[in-house]
Amino acid sequence: MSARLLISVDPGTIRAVRADGGRAEDYRCVRADRRGETASGVGDILLGRVTRAAPELNAAFVECGLERSGFLAAADAPGDGGGIAGRCREGQALAVQILADPAPGKGPRLSVRPHFAGRYAVYRPASRGVTVSRRISGAQLRARLRAAGVRALGARPGGAVVRAAAAAFPEGVARDVELLAAEAAAVERAGAGAVPPRLLRREPGSIERILRDFAPAGAGSVIIDDGAAFRRAAAYAERFAPDLAGRIARHRGPEPLLEAEGVAGDIEALASERAVLPGGGALTIQRAEAMWAIDVDSAGYAGPALQLNLAAAKEIARQLRLRDISGLAAIDFPAMSAPNGGRAVVTALRRAAARDSSPVRVAPMSQFGVVELSRRRAAAPLDGLLTEPCSACGGGGRRKTAFAIACEIARACLAQAAAQPGRAFTVRAAPDAIAALDGPLAAAVRAACAAGFREDAACPRDRFEILPGDPA
Repeated sequence: MSARLLISVDPGTIRAVRADGGRAEDYRCVRADRRGETASGVGDILLGRVTRAAPELNAAFVECGLERSGFLAAADAPGDGGGIAGRCREGQALAVQILADPAPGKGPRLSVRPHFAGRYAVYRPASRGVTVSRRISGAQLRARLRAAGVRALGARPGGAVVRAAAAAFPEGVARDVELLAAEAAAVERAGAGAVPPRLLRREPGSIERILRDFAPAGAGSVIIDDGAAFRRAAAYAERFAPDLAGRIARHRGPEPLLEAEGVAGDIEALASERAVLPGGGALTIQRAEAMWAIDVDSAGYAGPALQLNLAAAKEIARQLRLRDISGLAAIDFPAMSAPNGGRAVVTALRRAAARDSSPVRVAPMSQFGVVELSRRRAAAPLDGLLTEPCSACGGGGRRKTAFAIACEIARACLAQAAAQPGRAFTVRAAPDAIAALDGPLAAAVRAACAAGFREDAACPRDRFEILPGDPA
């Protein structure tokens, strides 16, 4: 079975799963408003003003009209060298692009060198030359795509990156470069003479971004369970992604999309710190203050340690993608007696991480069996959306957020309404879960069925019950 992109639009969230052989291989979950749009600002271009240069951080802070000032590292600031003091000054107006959404206690990460992404190419006005995605293999194909990029740029200033999707539709490179260069010129005109803070360009909508960045190239299909999202996706493909035209379908079965495709269990497991390995053993994945800790547990595994570690390396790369783990991680592998076992494990981990859309750097194994890696951050990790520190254990563990439970309640209500049209029912849940339902989630449920909500202080946070009968 070829790769499939599954897009499930629920009240409160949009979940996109790239599945292969009935198994989730990559995952994006974004919190959405009533219009189905996300709060992410990655890719947006704004005109801001430098409020403080911080030589001790070799960075500056830029006020862009957001909740927190953005962080502009010296490497992403104007100029070609030197510290932040020589690159920008307080009060200076700068057009900046959001590279990464805010993290807890931090503002968004910014750059003055914007990029404009299409499905087949990325246009970079401030760079030079053409590079080809590392996920495209074959010397002849890479040379052909690089030549297509050079022709597309022509006499235009700037450079381009040929994306992996271009391997299935090389003709899209020229079209993308032309459209994106026009967008870059429009942004430059909008910023000329404008007073900060001001939004100069907003990234496409959530469905369009998922198709652009996440849809499989080649023969893979795209399945969407929402009518409005399906229409948006079809319109986007017709105009900007010809390789997807004809491959987008609407899910209409009685069973929810992710359940019908057999990946719902994979997604539900992401709320746990423990990931079971297929042949025995498990991973424990925990977030610390400044890094992630991953422990390979051999419990229940009777084979050689090398085979366990090779299987764990492959699964770790998958979990990085599914959980959108970023930053620094340390992995503790069980000791191996096999000669050069550490080198083999690191090679397997690097090979498995090569399919990741975010760059992953893997260091050699230390003498203590620990491997360090880093993965570039673009969005907040999934655990921040699904879980929070557990107050009952002093923050040492994590539990599902009230919002995550509220989304589960909304999905269960809609599934109940589809299975028994016209039947009234009442949801009994913990008070904070009912409070999180207030607003768009509850409105979406009530628009589809006759449902009521009842708080029960004795009900655990992660439990709820759907009771038959008219809502109170």
